[in-house]
Amino acid sequence: MHELARHAGDIAAFHAGHGDGIWRVLGAHAGTHDGQDGFRFAVWAPAARSVAVIGEFLDWHPAPMAERDDGIWTLFVPGVKPGACYKFQVTQAAGQVQDKADPFGRASELRPATASRTVAPNRFEWTD
Repeated sequence: MHELARHAGDIAAFHAGHGDGIWRVLGAHAGTHDGQDGFRFAVWAPAARSVAVIGEFLDWHPAPMAERDDGIWTLFVPGVKPGACYKFQVTQAAGQVQDKADPFGRASELRPATASRTVAPNRFEWTD
């Protein structure tokens, strides 16, 4: 089963223009793939020619993401730890390349730096 298949309802609601669960899909999420711990990165860029993850864990070299048929680009990167800096490198249809912070990022560098940071899953147990 594809990693995002369990979030099909959140994705459908997002594309229909409502629903508040897309944060479970987009951004950087810790996980395991093929027995390796790391982070799954996802961003919605329906008009992009290509999208890549860049980050300190890749020496800032682009790692191409796969485009789904709904405009969401994804990639699992093994070995990424919480606190790592990253951005999305977006190539527009006309060929312009821009490095962008994660619009669903849960942490970022202090200004004037602009990279997003990976965050460990919240294990807090609410009791109220």
